[in-house]
Amino acid sequence: MNPQALASHTVDLDLLPESPTVLDVGCRWFDFSQAILKERPQAKIIALDPANDVHMLKSRPFMRACTFVRAALVGTGHARQQFAHFSTGEGDFLTTQTYFPGWDKQPEFYEVECMSIGELMLQHSIKHWDLVKLDCEGSEFDILERWPGPIATQVSCEFHDWDKPVYRSETYYDGLWKKLPWYRIVQHEFTRQGNGIGHWDTLIVLR
Repeated sequence: MNPQALASHTVDLDLLPESPTVLDVGCRWFDFSQAILKERPQAKIIALDPANDVHMLKSRPFMRACTFVRAALVGTGHARQQFAHFSTGEGDFLTTQTYFPGWDKQPEFYEVECMSIGELMLQHSIKHWDLVKLDCEGSEFDILERWPGPIATQVSCEFHDWDKPVYRSETYYDGLWKKLPWYRIVQHEFTRQGNGIGHWDTLIVLR
């Protein structure tokens, strides 16, 4: 094993072939995509982010090596969902609310396209991912609870539980791992981020 932090996400470089197929969910500034291309210049990357302003970043030269999809990844096949977008793009998330009482600044709300990972794979003719990175502000729970099988060699996930305290419990995560019997846990750190507690920077790999 050769675990390395790439743009704050742990990846086992020994499991990445020279020309890997990579999914970057929550790509925003494309830091992770750039880090992958630095390690594996021949990588094929599908990068997802639903925010309306992310597509403007496609002019960066390295983006020629990426396929950008402006959509949110979800566990179920909802065609569109409401999205809360902040001016910096940091912490954007899917939500059913249109107002957050007590917040200093309200986000902008609009609908975004959504797709499941199975739909994405079918759309882009992908049979297997060498690496999936999930940084999608709470949607990762629904995505992994409905994971369709051993479709990725490794999954690097940042868990966010700030709005659902139940996800902080060991009982929840024990149940989640049982829904992912094809994988073993390499890293699952329990840390504090800001004012919240969360499981962050988790890496699971195929058994």
